[in-house]
Amino acid sequence: RTRSTREATPRDAIVPPGILVLAALLLFTAQAIAQDWRQTGAPTNFWRSIANSADGTKLVAVSGVGLIHASTNSGIDWNATSAPDKFWSNLASSADGTRLLALGSDYYFVTNGFDIYTLLTTSRIYTSSNSGANWISRSGVPANASWTSAAASADGFKLAVCSTTSIY
Repeated sequence: RTRSTREATPRDAIVPPGILVLAALLLFTAQAIAQDWRQTGAPTNFWRSIANSADGTKLVAVSGVGLIHASTNSGIDWNATSAPDKFWSNLASSADGTRLLALGSDYYFVTNGFDIYTLLTTSRIYTSSNSGANWISRSGVPANASWTSAAASADGFKLAVCSTTSIY
């Protein structure tokens, strides 16, 4: 066997105790996260997006077509919010769950006699400052954008949305 660097001495091979503790902590943490999955009390639906408060008690979820649903008890109970019926694509939440952002589009159904298609029209951005009790349609953004993603700062005052071609 050949080596271009010096051979390791037994002293070099000793791992400092702090590294072992850190490795054990990371292994324990990785095993403890999300080890117990339970279905929530949400109604059965074609869910597309979910957002939550930092402590996980306040949740909002959207399906492709329909209403925004919210939970204030970590997903045990769910209720439809006052948001209008839209084709919802994404959600974002502040850390405390009070300020919300939702991306949606107006829609209608068409059929060719055999299949039913959903056609999307005007894209909209909605915000709520009271955990989804009331929603406001925001202006000043393109109405023909195809929204794909949403994000909110921890305080919910800085918002970002992505379309298929731009970031706002």
